[in-house]
Amino acid sequence: MDIKESDFSAKALEHAKRISSGIAKLAETIKDEKTATPFADRLLLTLLVDSRHLLDFVAPLKSVGEIHGMPKHATDGADRPEPIVFRKEDPSKDFGPWWLEKTSRIHAALFMLAEWLQQEPSELNASLINLRIGETNHVISSVIQLLEDDLIIREVKIEGNEED
Repeated sequence: MDIKESDFSAKALEHAKRISSGIAKLAETIKDEKTATPFADRLLLTLLVDSRHLLDFVAPLKSVGEIHGMPKHATDGADRPEPIVFRKEDPSKDFGPWWLEKTSRIHAALFMLAEWLQQEPSELNASLINLRIGETNHVISSVIQLLEDDLIIREVKIEGNEED
């Protein structure tokens, strides 16, 4: 039997940094118009994909078979990584719920931004967009800070055939 270890921390940091820079580009793009543009739409789509990747570490989408009641090991979901999230300084604490809460907030905020950018420009809508951009910046900054400090997203699997 072999122990296989996969570290997803660098990949998560890459997605998080793309979201952070994408939010800054989005804020600059819509600064004057407060409405969707083709560039803003493409950027939001990219941000949503990156935020879904961050969520997938702890809350992956179920496979079709799993949705219809098949056990995970009998579907393509069996190949899906199941990493744990923890901090180097205290690996006994599960940071999965913290990760899920932060990445869910980012994902939901990006969906709200997409919806608000499709509406007619108004002062209220502009305020909501600015608020959501600020919140998303704040949350993604805390995710990046912990990933750069000591947050680890790692999967450990035991592989190999059992000998009788």
